[in-house]
Amino acid sequence: MFFRKSKKRKFFFRAGSAISGGAGSVRSYSKKSSEKKNIFGRILYWLVFLIFIGAIIYTLFFSGFLNIQTIKVDGSEKIDAEKIKQLVRNEISGKYFNLIDKNNFLLASGKKWENKIKEEFKTLEEVKIKKVFPERVEILVQERDFLFIFCSGGPCLMVDKNGEALTIVDLNSDELQREDRIILIDESNREVNFGDEILDKEFLDFILKIKEKIRTSNGLEIETEIKTPRLISGDIIIKTKEGWSIYLNKDIGVDRLMNMLKIVLENKITVEERVNLDYIDLRIDSKVYYKLK
Repeated sequence: MFFRKSKKRKFFFRAGSAISGGAGSVRSYSKKSSEKKNIFGRILYWLVFLIFIGAIIYTLFFSGFLNIQTIKVDGSEKIDAEKIKQLVRNEISGKYFNLIDKNNFLLASGKKWENKIKEEFKTLEEVKIKKVFPERVEILVQERDFLFIFCSGGPCLMVDKNGEALTIVDLNSDELQREDRIILIDESNREVNFGDEILDKEFLDFILKIKEKIRTSNGLEIETEIKTPRLISGDIIIKTKEGWSIYLNKDIGVDRLMNMLKIVLENKITVEERVNLDYIDLRIDSKVYYKLK
């Protein structure tokens, strides 16, 4: 038997062909791995970021850390400071959207409170609110300086330096009895409401000056009550503690009136006659009328 020798096949590989194929596979795997790491890194970054933001929001608005705990009122003398505090507590009670406390320090509106307090307490001239981080509110108030009392067709009211009637007063109160405060009575009985401007500045200054001038210029003491038939007339009636009255008009001027009064008391009416004096009328410039009882 003859056997044919099988020829050996020769295989030729291009140089670097196998190596080249292997490196490509490695690079492809590395790229996919890197992309996965980048995606994971981004997810982790945003997760941490959202947790951080959530923690801040929770701390600021839900944890109670910034809830107002202390309310302090300074400058209140005649108004009960506790009433002002209670008004603010009422304003900050409850929640926004049933989620966030209204008494949150960051959401509290000082300007809104100022307007609310002024609206509720008319006798306050100025209100300033200061928020002290993290949970304190300070309320500084300035009460109006009331100059005299005005009585007309309703309850008597206190009048401030702007001529505005702002609060009811009890003439029989112990505090008022101790004060030497002018009481201006309008005999026309016109109705006056809160916030109405009772007097203009000229008439207001006249009322305040005349009392002191009568005392210093003529040595007369007068009663606290001053009457006017109607404010628009400019006339007022002052009663002295000697029992007689003085009729005056603001348009003549305080100094002129005091000069006229001094002349008539020194030259026309004797000390003996003053006992029976009913009134002196100075409402017409350069003319003086008087009446004995």
